[in-house]
Amino acid sequence: MKISKYISRIFFPGKCIHCGSIIPFSDDFCRQCSLKECTVPEGFCFHCNSRQCRCEDTDTKLRHICAPFIYTDGAKRILTELKFKGKSYSAELISEEIARKVISDFPDVRFDFVTFVPMSDNAEKRRGYNQSEVLARKIAGKLFLPCREALKKTKDTPKQHYLNASGRRQNLADAIILREGTEIKGKTVLLLDDIKTTGSTLTVCEEVLLSAGARDVYCAVAAIPVFGNIPRSIDKKDKKP
Repeated sequence: MKISKYISRIFFPGKCIHCGSIIPFSDDFCRQCSLKECTVPEGFCFHCNSRQCRCEDTDTKLRHICAPFIYTDGAKRILTELKFKGKSYSAELISEEIARKVISDFPDVRFDFVTFVPMSDNAEKRRGYNQSEVLARKIAGKLFLPCREALKKTKDTPKQHYLNASGRRQNLADAIILREGTEIKGKTVLLLDDIKTTGSTLTVCEEVLLSAGARDVYCAVAAIPVFGNIPRSIDKKDKKP
């Protein structure tokens, strides 16, 4: 931002160019309007992260998956605020949109409870919270469902974004288990995470729940990057991954 604009914003608060609401001095849009620019386009495939389905090119396919946003621009900023700064406003805004998407995409499903992708104890201690749990608990409240800590991550693993799809699954092998005492048999579960890239983490969690006797597992995330492994801008829709 230019110094002159920076100084002027200190004395004269900026307004969103779409709706006119007051915004931080470094922004051009309010959070709601910036998210509208990231809405998942019609026909987008949630399994292979593409505007034109390429599921034959991937070996990871969840049973059910939905998301309100593409991981770019405003959605990327707000999820970063949630993941690394713990901003409650971001969590409230995102959870509201995820809840709406769940109702829209799975209208006839009767969920028994909501759960979330776990972090290891060490990782959660370092961050201070699990952003997926934060979202899950808010969404459960909006859907009038219980939220249960059904899964446990038993050890620290290398960062997933450094690995390809097969590496991600291998990385999580035996690291995620069902928590002792979890009643899962015959239950229909809504599984929450913040971002889905290759889907490997969600797939492992889904497999654990189904192997333990869950009737079905539906996944919901805040955002999905176009083309999977590498978050790409939505304006690169015509380029090959």
